[in-house]
Amino acid sequence: MFNSKTKIIILAALICLLVVLGGGAIYYYFSEGYQVKKKLAGDEQWLAVYDRIKGQEKKNKQEGKITLERVVVIGNSWKGLGDQTQDKFFYQKSLAVYQEGIKLFGEKNVLVYWNAGKVAEYVGDYNLAESYYRQSIAISPSYEDPYRNLADLYRFKINKDQKDIIAVYDEGMEATAGNASLFLDKCSYLRFSANYQEALACYQILSKNYPDNSGYKDTIKELESKIK
Repeated sequence: MFNSKTKIIILAALICLLVVLGGGAIYYYFSEGYQVKKKLAGDEQWLAVYDRIKGQEKKNKQEGKITLERVVVIGNSWKGLGDQTQDKFFYQKSLAVYQEGIKLFGEKNVLVYWNAGKVAEYVGDYNLAESYYRQSIAISPSYEDPYRNLADLYRFKINKDQKDIIAVYDEGMEATAGNASLFLDKCSYLRFSANYQEALACYQILSKNYPDNSGYKDTIKELESKIK
């Protein structure tokens, strides 16, 4: 039989072993991998996306570099997981990737700012999203999408004044040589914000430019009836 001293040593060793095993279990429970697998609920397709993300991140560390293409791919992959689950955890991971991309490429590339703006909007940081959209416009004024994103942010999230929203559309059309898509967005906004007279003028221009579009003609009739 073991003497008292030996028993104490064995007991201490067992306690240490349990602490190590327990610590490992706790670490795994709170690890990113465990949390991701729990959030994705065993969806093999999206778990495969996560594995590809981690593989790419590991490759970046091994090579000691990251390219713009990798930033976009990894950032969009995290965002895709967010779109699938509607979990801010994944959007925050995506935002972190794009913010790193801003440090590396932001001063000369509109895509990292634009994508960062969209993801910041998803996580609910509207001031940051506005800043990123504005920066992407400053980098590439002729790129139409940031104007649309900024106008939508003002309309649906920040509830800016109508003059601020219309100013974004006008700024975008001026910078993009009268982009037809932005003009249509402005017309639609005027219509649904009850600026019927201005909306009517917009749709009359659209109908003149696209005479075969019956939808514009119907909208003109609708607006005329509301103005009377």
